[in-house]
Amino acid sequence: MEEIVKKTKLVVLIEDDPDVFGVVLGIFGVKFGDVKVVHIDNGSEVFEHVSSLLQNGASPDLIILDLMLPGANGFEICSKLREKFFVDKRKVPILAITGYDSVENKRKILQAGATDYLPKPFDIEVFVKKIKKYLFPEVKQI
Repeated sequence: MEEIVKKTKLVVLIEDDPDVFGVVLGIFGVKFGDVKVVHIDNGSEVFEHVSSLLQNGASPDLIILDLMLPGANGFEICSKLREKFFVDKRKVPILAITGYDSVENKRKILQAGATDYLPKPFDIEVFVKKIKKYLFPEVKQI
C-alpha cells in the first residue's frame, strides 16, 4: 500500500511590527494546521536567513514581505529574492503587505517580483483566502 506523506508547509514572514507578527501567527495557528512560520524582523538579515534555509534543504512555500522595514527597502528585497533565489513566481509566491497602500506601490512591488499585494490593515478573511490560494493551490477555493 502506498503511503501518503503530508509535507509541512514553510512560510517566511518578513515583518518588523510585533503586532502584525502576532496577528499573522495567530491566524496560522487557528486556520492552518501543518504550517511552520519562520519570522525575520530585520530586513538586513533576510538573505542570510533565506540562504541558510535553502542550504538546510528547506525551501519556503510562501514568503510574506512587509514593504517598509527599518534599514531595508522591501522593493529591493523582493527583487533580489526573485533574482537570487526564487525566479519562478509559481513555485515560491511572495505576498507583499504594506501600510502605505497606493497604486504606485502596488505597481512597483508587482514589477519587483511579488506575486500578490495586500494593504494593511488587512481584512482577515481576504488574508486567509490569499494564504489558501498560495499555500494550497491544489485545493479549489470557493
